[in-house]
This record gives sequence, C-alpha cells and structure tokens, in this order.
Amino acid sequence: MSDRQPIPTDADEVARLFADAMHAMMRRSAATEIAVLNDVGLTIPQMVALHVLRERGPVTVGDVAGCTKLSPAATSHLVERLVQMGLVHRTEDAEDRRQKQVSVSPTGAALVERLMQNRLESLMKAMSIIQPETRRKVAIAMAALVSDFAAQDAKEKTP
Repeated sequence: MSDRQPIPTDADEVARLFADAMHAMMRRSAATEIAVLNDVGLTIPQMVALHVLRERGPVTVGDVAGCTKLSPAATSHLVERLVQMGLVHRTEDAEDRRQKQVSVSPTGAALVERLMQNRLESLMKAMSIIQPETRRKVAIAMAALVSDFAAQDAKEKTP
C-alpha cells in the first residue's frame, strides 16, 4: 500500500490487512514453532491450553474447555496428557472437591516462555527486513492497538 492510496478505516478492511500482515509474519516463524511443538510432542490445542494457564493461573478444566472451545471430555483428555507430560499440575479445589484446579508447572511455563521467545525472535527478524519508516508506522499503530485493547479489557473487567 503506497502513501498515495487511501488508508482504510473500515473494521473489515483493516482486519483483512492485519490478517495479511500476520500471515506474512507467521510464514517466517511457523516452521520454528512447529519444530518446537514436534520436539516435545505438543498439539496446538495443548499449546493454547498452556498459554491460557500461564496467563490466568489456576483454573478449572471447564475454564480450559471454554478457552480452547473443546468439549469437556476432550479437554479432560488434553489436561490428562499435559499432566502426564509434566507440563501442568491438577489438584482438588479446596472449596469443591468435585472440581479440579489446573495450573501450569514450572516445566510448562518454561516451554511457553521458549515458544514465546522463538516467536519474538522470528518477528524481530521479520521486522528487520522492512524499511525503517514502515517500522515507525507499525510501531505507532501497534502502540495504539495495544492501548485500545487494554482500555477495552479494563472496561470489560469493571462490574
């Protein structure tokens, strides 16, 4: 998109541009991420669950199911596999013994950190090949995006 073309502001058009940009970036990092997942025998839903647990702390299996959009039965199997791999801990809920709390283990947290670091390195490499002026514009846009999302998150948490 040149500077002479109109910059779209319609949410759908911007979403398409964003998706195109993410696709271009992910092409540069997907192979590394898939290699890490294959090395440890992790599926994408398991990786998503680990990210959820790392961000949210101890949650129920039902909470994990809600975040991963998997059935409770599939999520229970997913969690069991992660427990067997030593990536998560499962404990009884102190208030409701029928509920199980799931939390990321130190090994699981280290794996998520490794995946995030690999992604960051891939993104840094991709950013290094674009023009400095384009990077400046991306930085301005991304800072605004992060700010808008943070404001929306705060709004959603307010009772």
